[in-house]
Amino acid sequence: NKILDQLHRKYENSNFKIIGLSIDSPRELSKVKSYVHTSEISFPVLFDRNQTFFRKTGGRSMPYLVFIKSDGSIFKKHIGFMMGEEKIIEQDILDIIEAHNNE
Repeated sequence: NKILDQLHRKYENSNFKIIGLSIDSPRELSKVKSYVHTSEISFPVLFDRNQTFFRKTGGRSMPYLVFIKSDGSIFKKHIGFMMGEEKIIEQDILDIIEAHNNE
């Protein structure tokens, strides 16, 4: 996602990191790897083949963003994405950075 990549690049030096998580099946793994490579995104993408993390954090549909604090607790969740919501996501990023800085 280009928007997430832009936000990652903008805030990566502010104690904030984006990590992508693919819940695609093992048969789709090569397509995901190809997409990650050709899109040149700046954040890592991990694979949750059994959807363990996705389910444990309450995921129901994609896209699904989970903002996790440095102590491992969930700060906020964002389900779905429509154009224009990037401002909401960026504010969530600023909120979690501020929360981290105030710890």
